Amino acid sequence: MIMPMIVYKPKECKDSFYWLRSDYMGKQVRAGCDQQLKDGINHSFEAVYSWDGAAGIMGKPFQLLGGVEYELSDKTTLSAGGKWYGNYEIESGVEHKVDNNWTVSASQAFSSADKTDYHFGFTASYKL
Repeated sequence: MIMPMIVYKPKECKDSFYWLRSDYMGKQVRAGCDQQLKDGINHSFEAVYSWDGAAGIMGKPFQLLGGVEYELSDKTTLSAGGKWYGNYEIESGVEHKVDNNWTVSASQAFSSADKTDYHFGFTASYKL
């Protein structure tokens, strides 16, 4: 299996890095970044080019993936992710720590491959 990878980590951006990698067996080249823009704000994105004949965005052999995470406060986080590969998928969630015992959250997910399936949920948990 041949999987070369090049990583660039700038000195001035100690919590961010960028990459270019190849998967010969999977017939893909990927380029992406993972960035901590400041405390509590993280972004990660990747572009994928495939030469295996699979159709991606607008019939081209190309995909995009990404995700973000935000610490809105010391008790609340928000995360979201997505994938666009012809169809698209998105998901997100928010979690809030009410006190030392209670945590509540809400989440949603959707895939354009099955337009009738949309997930939306709430969770409450209690730790003893």
